[in-house]
Amino acid sequence: MQNLISGPTGILLIGVAVVFVIARQVMPSQITGRRLIIFPAIAAYGAIQFSPALAGLDLAGLVLLVAGAAIGLGFGALRGFSVRIWQAADGSMWSKGTWVTLGLWVAMILIRVGTSAVDYPLGIDTKAMTAELMVFLVLTFGAQNGIVWLRSQMRLSTIAA
Repeated sequence: MQNLISGPTGILLIGVAVVFVIARQVMPSQITGRRLIIFPAIAAYGAIQFSPALAGLDLAGLVLLVAGAAIGLGFGALRGFSVRIWQAADGSMWSKGTWVTLGLWVAMILIRVGTSAVDYPLGIDTKAMTAELMVFLVLTFGAQNGIVWLRSQMRLSTIAA
């Protein structure tokens, strides 16, 4: 796995995956446990695979890791609140990203490109940068999906009351 997502090939694969995820988020989709868990789980696997590279981070690298984690959580939470949620006639819960969701994705990607550009001059190892990206993806997808799930459950309890 480390050779697969390191370097230019990894950037391309991650880019394709992000475009796929964003496209799916702006289409209506049923809220299911599998849908909410799949992307954070894939990213968590990647983070675990690259986690040894994080052990060699210096203070600047740790600051970037923490900043990336905060950015991931913050944007994930904002996207989770920007998603439209509704209940279908059959009782299933559905979600669809809005223009705000799309704008938050674009803003987050631009910020990530900026913070990633800082990694190279600081001499941060490519594997450590990949590990940091995987941690970032776990947190951003986890925050968004957690809030979407909570909002869908709150809507269900409000409708049932």
